[in-house]
This record gives sequence, C-alpha cells and structure tokens, in this order.
Amino acid sequence: MNVSLQPTTKADLNRLMPLMAEFYYYFDYPFDEPKHRVMVADFLANPHLGSIWLIRLDDQDAGYLALTNSFIFEFGGREARVDELYVREAYRRSGLGRFALEQIQQKAPQLGLVSVTMQVEKYNDRARKLYESLGFVDLERATLSWFPTKS
Repeated sequence: MNVSLQPTTKADLNRLMPLMAEFYYYFDYPFDEPKHRVMVADFLANPHLGSIWLIRLDDQDAGYLALTNSFIFEFGGREARVDELYVREAYRRSGLGRFALEQIQQKAPQLGLVSVTMQVEKYNDRARKLYESLGFVDLERATLSWFPTKS
C-alpha cells in the first residue's frame, strides 16, 4: 500500500472537482461546479493564497486537503487553515486523514508556517478526537463570520 500527499496544480482540476463535489454533498453545502472550477483554478494560480493536496492511495485519488494562508500576529507569522479535509467514504477509518495532517505538520516549517488551524463541526466528535490526538488544541474561541453580500 503506497500512500502519498501530492500538491496540485491547475492541471489537476478534473481530478479535484469530483472530490470537492463529494465533500460538499456529504456536508450538504451548496456546490456549483462551474463556479467552483473557476474559483479553484484562480486559487491554484495564486500560491500565496494556499495550496490543495491530493491524498493518494496506490493509484487512486482517495481525498484532498485544502490549506488557505493568512498571517497571525499573535503567533508571530504565517498561518495556514485546513479549510477542507475530505477522505472518500471507501477509504475512511483507514488512517488517510491522519496521514494527510501529519504530512502537513511535517511540511509546516518548509511552508513557512508558525501554526496550522482548522475548524470541526460541533457534532463531529470522531474528527475532533483525531485532530486533538495530533496536537490540535481548542483555543476556546468562537469563529464569527461576516458576509458583505448578505448585509
């Protein structure tokens, strides 16, 4: 069994779109494939925004991980958020999510990161336990969002 985490480029869009559609469907998030294709292409064309990584098992795309970049003064530098982590249903509970996060943690210094953050749905205890087992901690803060188009 050969497991890898591979950075993507715009050439990988046709491989990413079905994975993203599955992720959005799984969580019942709205997904507009043409809109997402343009958005992801723009994201991948601008590496300062972050990166998307394919989780590969042998010759299969088993999932993906999306990192978005920001800067956080409190922690002293560049931070990445695990914006999306998806493992296809057939591959869940096989350690691929753990593998992907461990790889990002190992790559953090070469990516110039001082921290990696993530969110987890409140009901997703299994995922939360995984993240905490990898050293992610709850900073006891709420995430608040504002959407200018909804004002």
